Amino acid sequence: MPFPFLSEEWILAAREIRLRYEDQTPSIPASVRANLNVNEVPFGEGTLAAHLDTSSGRMEMDLGHLDPADATPTMDYATARSFVVDQDQTAIMQAVMAGKVRIQGDLSKLMAMAAAGQAGAGGGASTGALLAAKIAGEIKAITESTSATPAAAPVSPPPAAAEGSGSGDA
Repeated sequence: MPFPFLSEEWILAAREIRLRYEDQTPSIPASVRANLNVNEVPFGEGTLAAHLDTSSGRMEMDLGHLDPADATPTMDYATARSFVVDQDQTAIMQAVMAGKVRIQGDLSKLMAMAAAGQAGAGGGASTGALLAAKIAGEIKAITESTSATPAAAPVSPPPAAAEGSGSGDA
């Protein structure tokens, strides 16, 4: 069952996926403790505090902030989803260039974490790349689709239909 990205249910399901593959994944060489401020969250109070921590050599993600943190990116929900779920490096770079991502702290640490992630997933059909793709696919599968939300929104009738609908003509 898919869950809204970054909901408590999503965090628990994503953690279960990561734990299932923990003994098969290589250690992450970049040690980063990053707090995330996510705005425009479609549930709760609209703003969410989360964190990523690779200081143990494994990727850990949870709700709430770490103290101390190396860096704190602030971004909207769609950008955070592109970063964590879709792993869309192009969308992330475009968001940074457009000013949709603000970073306080050590940007070089975030870049090192991103580079380590790409190196672990890179290498063509290597075992690491295949495993990273499998984990990413499972993370996507537990994540509620965002494309369903706009399609479900009510659509106003065309002006001509709206004018005639309340006139009593049947």
